[in-house]
Amino acid sequence: MKNRAFFLCVLVPVLITLVSCVSISDRTIPRYEMNTVKVVGKVETTFTSWQFLHIIPKKAIIKKAYSRLLEQAQDEYGKNVDIKNINITGGWSNLEILNIALGAIGSVFTSIAYVIEESFSYIGLPVLALSVTSNFQKITATGDVIALEQITESQSRSRVSRANATGIERAIYTVSDDLINDLPANSKIAVINISSNNRDISALVVDELEYNLVSARKFTIVDRRTLDIIRAEQNFQMSGEVSEESAISIGQMLGANIVITGSITGTGTNQRLSIKALDVKTAQIVTMVRETF
Repeated sequence: MKNRAFFLCVLVPVLITLVSCVSISDRTIPRYEMNTVKVVGKVETTFTSWQFLHIIPKKAIIKKAYSRLLEQAQDEYGKNVDIKNINITGGWSNLEILNIALGAIGSVFTSIAYVIEESFSYIGLPVLALSVTSNFQKITATGDVIALEQITESQSRSRVSRANATGIERAIYTVSDDLINDLPANSKIAVINISSNNRDISALVVDELEYNLVSARKFTIVDRRTLDIIRAEQNFQMSGEVSEESAISIGQMLGANIVITGSITGTGTNQRLSIKALDVKTAQIVTMVRETF
């Protein structure tokens, strides 16, 4: 009986908590529409959710998460913002220890009822049942802060031009969008080089990548003059090959936490633009994107 009670009041709540964790996405912007909005930052909030019968109250959690994220975003970025791309996850909450403790108390009273006084079961069974059939979860919600502003006529024309872009320009737009979505916000980034057989094309890609990353208003981009000085000291060309070790070393000199290198390969109408972002501290690849043109 004691072993069975222990299983009910301790192991069952823990196991059910682990298999019923919250995982929700809401207000997601499709990737192909990300270039039509201005992401100015990212916010995060945490709170505790109680699940009776282990049923996740998704609507209530989404509403609370959105409300808290929006309040935080308005405090940091002003009132003219909204929250998109909300990701909500749940995990172990310290309050679950209280739930397990109540289950243990209920188990003790239920055990006493079998031995001494049956009336104890009127206390023990409901407490034990409540413990086993409910759980607490710590909810963590994150979201992108979107600036609410009217699209000017010039911006509209720019987007039309972007939509009609072809060749290397279309490839640059595509890889830029992927980088903006994949790279951690508030990163300090150095675009080191793009290796190719055409120096002018390499310079174009570097210029456009830097411009698009700056326009996203999510990152800090290393000043070009500072980067040119380091390039001269290290004696390498923007269009030449640069090893990952050299790129990371240059990033350390510049105080960047992410460095970007890339290459253009192929000929004619079968060329590929490949971009790689490296974490300066760990030397790991943060993301890789590529596009043919």
